[in-house]
Amino acid sequence: MGDPPLTDRLTETISLALVQLLRLELEAAGKDPKQRAAALETIRELARLREGDHAMMRLRLQSDRWEIEEQRMRDEDRKRDIQEMKDHLTGRVCSAISRPTLAKALGGGKAAGKLADLLHKIQYETFSPNGTGDGPGRVNSGSSANSIKPNDPTGSNSIKPNQTGNIQESARNGPDPTESE
Repeated sequence: MGDPPLTDRLTETISLALVQLLRLELEAAGKDPKQRAAALETIRELARLREGDHAMMRLRLQSDRWEIEEQRMRDEDRKRDIQEMKDHLTGRVCSAISRPTLAKALGGGKAAGKLADLLHKIQYETFSPNGTGDGPGRVNSGSSANSIKPNDPTGSNSIKPNQTGNIQESARNGPDPTESE
C-alpha cells in the first residue's frame, strides 16, 4: 500500500517525545508543583494526540466502507445490466421462434404476419420520437416505412427548400407554380 503519510510518521515521533518528556517530568514532579503542572499538560497533549489518531482511524474506516459500498453498487449495476441484456436477447430469440405460431393464432396470412412482427417490435424495441436506431431504446429504421414519426398536430405541410439554389430569383418571381404543397 506504500509508505504511511508524513503526518502519521510525525505522530509517532511526537508521541515518543511526549512520553520521554512525561517520564522526566514525573520523576521531578514529586519535588516541584510547577513540574506537576507541566506533567499534567504533557499528559493532556498526549491525550489530544491520541484523540487525533482515533479520529483519523475513524475517517479511514469510513472511507474504506464507502469504497466497498461503491464497488458493491457498481457490481450490482453491472450484474443487473448483464441480466437485462440476456433477458432482452432471450426474449427476442423466443419471439422470433414463436412468430409463426403467433401469426397462425392471429388468423394466418400476410396481415397476421405483419401484426406478429409489430407485436415483436412493441415487446422488444423501445420506440424513440425521432425513429432512429435498433434494439433497446431505439427503433429499427432500415426503411422509412419502419420508422415511427410523431403526428404533426398542425396538419400543415413541411416547408420545402428552394431546390434551384437561386434565392434572389425565387424572391423576385414569387412562389414557384410548379412546386406543389
